[in-house]
Amino acid sequence: MRTHEELSLLKAKESETLNSDSCSPFFLQVEAVIWQDGQVRELPPLAGDADGTATAINDNEQAVGFTGCVTGDVHAVVWQHGTPIDLG
Repeated sequence: MRTHEELSLLKAKESETLNSDSCSPFFLQVEAVIWQDGQVRELPPLAGDADGTATAINDNEQAVGFTGCVTGDVHAVVWQHGTPIDLG
């Protein structure tokens, strides 16, 4: 069992990690992909985001979804020809 001091240190460390400006690679733990020409094609997240997920695709091969990181910044995204565009 952990002491009160150990728990306080862990909580402080957790808070420090969550309030950092960097993205954690463990936020979503998913990758956005589409099926194209018989193969899985990865869709990159926005610059600075760790992960992303695609939720829909249209007949023009534009995928939509979101990318984000542990800081809580999540962005709606459309991928046009595999390039992510921030929708806000």
